Amino acid sequence: MGLDERTRQSVLAQLGEFHEQIHGISSAEATGAGLSQSAAQRTFEDLMRMYELVEEVLFPKLWKHQRLWIEEHFAPLRTGSIQLNTRESLVHGDLGCYHILYDESKQRVAGIIDFGTAGIGSQAIDVGVLLDVYGEQLAKLIFSKSAYPTEVIDEARFRAGLGWLEWALYGIENRDDEMLLAHIGQSARDISPVGSGW
Repeated sequence: MGLDERTRQSVLAQLGEFHEQIHGISSAEATGAGLSQSAAQRTFEDLMRMYELVEEVLFPKLWKHQRLWIEEHFAPLRTGSIQLNTRESLVHGDLGCYHILYDESKQRVAGIIDFGTAGIGSQAIDVGVLLDVYGEQLAKLIFSKSAYPTEVIDEARFRAGLGWLEWALYGIENRDDEMLLAHIGQSARDISPVGSGW
């Protein structure tokens, strides 16, 4: 948001084009090229195990409002009101702001790095990361030319809240303070609740 309007529009368009290109590679094409599932892909069972771990490991360290947020965040999964892995293709899997290279002198995206989690997965993984990092206002501009159905957006909203929990679990279980603190100052918070219109 610190960029001037023209530059911001250009950068957002570049990020949108990147997503159109990567999500334009179908799971069949990716499989045919020898790619496997993204390391970021999660099944219902994976996510329920994660919730149980969060209850066991994190809940004793959290305040009441934090536990309530987690319970509410996982409610659509626990009640079956959210679909997972709704639209699969090639995904980056971890498009945090630290993986987007920006060239200040040219005022444009210079590249995308760290494809270590790339592979076949739900497009909601990538959309969710951008929702988390930039919020819905900017994500809508990034994806203005992409027609993501409501179920992908709802899954993305759900996935947007998982990163913090995964990093916190990893940090506590491995006594790694750096991981515990890794996402401070990175996330946007204008994400609508699951079930809201896009």
